[in-house]
Amino acid sequence: MTRENVVSVIEGVESECGMELYFVLDDDSIKFARIKEEVTDELKTQFLNELKQLFVEDDGYSLLNVQEADESRGNVFYYFDNENVYDNLKFIIEFSETENNDTFSFSDDDLGKIRAFIIKISNEENSILLYKKHYPINLLKQASVMRLVKSGDKFDKLKDDIVNIDKSFDFVFLDDHVIIAKMKTLEKYFGYEDYIKQTALQNLALIEALGFIDDISHIQRSVEKKRLAKKLNKALQTSPVLKMIEDEKEKVLRFIEQHPLLKNRIKVLEQTNKIELKSITSVEAFLKLLDDDYLKSDLTEMLYDSANKDKLATNQE
Repeated sequence: MTRENVVSVIEGVESECGMELYFVLDDDSIKFARIKEEVTDELKTQFLNELKQLFVEDDGYSLLNVQEADESRGNVFYYFDNENVYDNLKFIIEFSETENNDTFSFSDDDLGKIRAFIIKISNEENSILLYKKHYPINLLKQASVMRLVKSGDKFDKLKDDIVNIDKSFDFVFLDDHVIIAKMKTLEKYFGYEDYIKQTALQNLALIEALGFIDDISHIQRSVEKKRLAKKLNKALQTSPVLKMIEDEKEKVLRFIEQHPLLKNRIKVLEQTNKIELKSITSVEAFLKLLDDDYLKSDLTEMLYDSANKDKLATNQE
């Protein structure tokens, strides 16, 4: 998934596209909402403009797999691909692959049961789905308080409930990827924060098996914090240090003992050839070590702590 992919789909869908609005209800059913044509056009323009502002006009953001999520990064959108999409988001892909013939009925359905909206913007060649969380505050029920509206040259009482829909959205499904526009929605309402922590605890088993940490209980408690759980999961995705710990343990221990920062944060126990982690500071230092964040400049020989590094391609003649 690249920015070019996203821009291509958004620009491709603008031409002669239509828009459909669906309500996701509390019972998990998804129902088509019939809307007047002029209102549909306004909503379509509203969401297309927001898509273009976020993903087309802004060329400074990055797109990364959600497995690389790191709260220290700025201006990043994370995504799931179709093969490893989070279970609680699979319904978006399933919805995109099926025909939906259920229509919201004012007599049989309840506006108060709306949990979210799905906005489908499509033409013959391209399709985009937007998922938007609905909050109770955005449903204005006429019975709860007297609301006055203009009626000719007088005011009249609002006789029907009102559903507010602004331009924001939480997830975007396009090109077989679910892009997360609002990570907080994923974590708070889709159980992803618990998933992050559970995955971190499972990943700790890999570290424990290396016999590198004297007492793993403190790091186990530490990953109950979402921030540290994310760092652990990210580090283990591509960590070159794990293999070094397995094959060249002494080299890693010497690096810790000789590093001006690490030697004061991670204690090496000579009698067991293991490290001791007894504080949040030591745990964070260890996670940075796993992620190979401690770098040395070939030019100045200065040491750096660089969490957001990118590998550089080298050309050999």
